Amino acid sequence: MSSKDSSDSFDALFADALKAVEKNKKSPKPRPDSSINMELDIDIDVDFDGDGENESESDSESSNEVVSEAYDALLEEKTHLDVQFNQLQQQFQKLQSESTRLQQRLASAHTHMQSMMEQRNRFRDQNKTAEQSLEDNKQRIRMLEATLERQKQQLEKNGAMRRKERQELKKYGATTTLKQLLPALDSLDLAVKNKNADPESLKDGLRLLQAQFLDALSEAGVQRVSASPGDKFNPAHHEAVMRIPSENISANHIVEAFCGAYTLHDRLLRAAMVSVAAPKK
Repeated sequence: MSSKDSSDSFDALFADALKAVEKNKKSPKPRPDSSINMELDIDIDVDFDGDGENESESDSESSNEVVSEAYDALLEEKTHLDVQFNQLQQQFQKLQSESTRLQQRLASAHTHMQSMMEQRNRFRDQNKTAEQSLEDNKQRIRMLEATLERQKQQLEKNGAMRRKERQELKKYGATTTLKQLLPALDSLDLAVKNKNADPESLKDGLRLLQAQFLDALSEAGVQRVSASPGDKFNPAHHEAVMRIPSENISANHIVEAFCGAYTLHDRLLRAAMVSVAAPKK
């Protein structure tokens, strides 16, 4: 039973007791056989067990006093119950406020929990994506490492081949040029063996030998640079070893070439050593 139902029950009980007191006042001299039923259906410690048949007229006044005392007790009990009811009502209001506040906190916590669950799901998806990306990167790294190892082995193999080729080139690179010079050497051997050759035939043989040397050098990319008397001195191809005065050759022109200049393709192989005409005083 709630506090409100208890208060309503006591109000009804108090009204019944009040009606009984008023009725008793209107009947000051009740007959001996009249019965006054003072039993009240309430859950309090007040019990009226009067028996009208055993009471006398002399007890009527004491019965009125008992009823008055019961009435006062009921008033006091009602006042006490009202105070308790107000206290319970205040406590109930506080509990309702606390319940509302707890419900709001619960709703906020539920919303926060849903947000955290959504964030957890997002993090889980991101973690799965990151794990997949990491696994892909690991696979790619393994492939790159394998490719790098193969390229390293190929480079080592190519390096060994190039070193071998350089050694062979250094050792046998002049084979073609030397093969082209061998005919000139054969001609020189024949000239040496021909002891009875006249000077003119010897000169012709030397000219032929010179032509063979020049042809062999030309096949190897060697070209002779002009360094004849009267040519203008060129520091890129000529090297002056002396200056001499000359009446017929202008200053800074070649007077005499001691050895020729040669180039290998586009690079100077050897500069010509020449004498240069000195300026006239």
